[in-house]
Amino acid sequence: MSTKPAKPTESPRRRLSPESRRAELVDVGLRLFGDRPYDQVRMEDVANEAGVSRALMYRYFPDKLSLFAAVVDTISDRMIARTAAAIDPAASPFERARAGVLGYLDAYAKYPHTADAIIRRAVSDPRLRDRDQHDRDRLTDIVVAQIRGLDDPRLSPDADALLPTIVAAWLAFTEECVHSWVHDPSTDRFAIADLCAYALTDAVARLAATLGR
Repeated sequence: MSTKPAKPTESPRRRLSPESRRAELVDVGLRLFGDRPYDQVRMEDVANEAGVSRALMYRYFPDKLSLFAAVVDTISDRMIARTAAAIDPAASPFERARAGVLGYLDAYAKYPHTADAIIRRAVSDPRLRDRDQHDRDRLTDIVVAQIRGLDDPRLSPDADALLPTIVAAWLAFTEECVHSWVHDPSTDRFAIADLCAYALTDAVARLAATLGR
């Protein structure tokens, strides 16, 4: 009498809170988007890796771009927190700026496929454009606070009022340098960090010289 081979037993699905389940899906997405180009990541792959049904997966993220945006948020939050923690408050303004840019470069180096997808899709998708602008605003606030917290004499009211604009312009310059490095990582990332750090310190010094302290 022949017998059918036993079906492999499935591990019971773990019961997680909605917050924990969402975080788990984002972590799986972070790994897959980091390992593969965006177009090669399927929602089914994420569901299988997380051990959930596709129906449950789509309850949290209605489409792949929604999941990708959540992954980008996680990378950005970690990058900003890690960079802020790495900045030595006793370091010079140049060293602080350099450490911040290196943190940005290190994050993109860790997730090259994600970095490429961020650059390509932030141009065309409003959700990613809004997230990108939110990050710029956060970083602008952080850098402005760092400059205003220096022991140097305070900038004049006119110079101080223009400082957020100068920093926002510097962030756009830095972002363009980083994007160029993503497409051609043969460029020395330490040289890019030096260039961007000098650009900020030179711009702030010129601001002070032009509008006074």
